[in-house]
Amino acid sequence: PWLPGSGSIGVLPGCKDAPLLVAVEAARSFVLSEYTPDRPKSALLLHDSIDRATEAAQLLLDQHCTRVACVDRAALHASHPFLFEPGLGTAAYPNEIIPGKLYLGSAASANEAALDKLAITHVVSVVERNLQPPFGREHLLCQIPDSDDTD
Repeated sequence: PWLPGSGSIGVLPGCKDAPLLVAVEAARSFVLSEYTPDRPKSALLLHDSIDRATEAAQLLLDQHCTRVACVDRAALHASHPFLFEPGLGTAAYPNEIIPGKLYLGSAASANEAALDKLAITHVVSVVERNLQPPFGREHLLCQIPDSDDTD
């Protein structure tokens, strides 16, 4: 399975039987031109082979990136299958802090689709302004002033 917004070194034209360097460059160019990522110096490699991913990561680090993370595709798909669904697009999801139990994200990530997919039943909002509670969820609003000079 593919992640929306990704490129594959085995599926893009000219990549199937190409040397790894050529395939990595083609996939990187495709992602940069099609998706214009916010952080082009970072890469996430989903892999079926850690050896090939390690080699691809080193190529990216040597030539383009300052950070590359390698993740087993099957393990990510098993734990987070909704990420591979067509039409995911730019949906906002919170960051998983404790797997399946605690998430942290912006107000945008408290959208109904994300809350449903992650089976989130309770939301705590820590913001200064009034906020609509997420539909169908227990909600605690902690209105705390935010200041640039306070930790």
